[in-house]
Amino acid sequence: MEDAPTKLKVTVTLCDADWQKIQDLLNKQREWVINQAQTTVREVKTMLVEERKKTMSRYKEYDGCHLGHYAQWFFWFFFVLGFFIFDAAVVTLVGKCLNWF
Repeated sequence: MEDAPTKLKVTVTLCDADWQKIQDLLNKQREWVINQAQTTVREVKTMLVEERKKTMSRYKEYDGCHLGHYAQWFFWFFFVLGFFIFDAAVVTLVGKCLNWF
């Protein structure tokens, strides 16, 4: 063991036909990996689209066909409008009592 070399020197000679076979195998492997990745990406996109459709139908069921968003804006518009009308009425009454107007 003491006389064993720390590094082995290996040389390989290949003919052009063998080198071409290796390159073809590597190219086929690379194409297969790329195709598998593209297939996986397509499957994930399809799964996300289906999940989005399920989620939209779930909210459509519970939210009254997406009217919840519009009902919320309707409520807030009239709430703010009523708040300012109430404030204006109070300021007018206080102003009349104190003879501001």
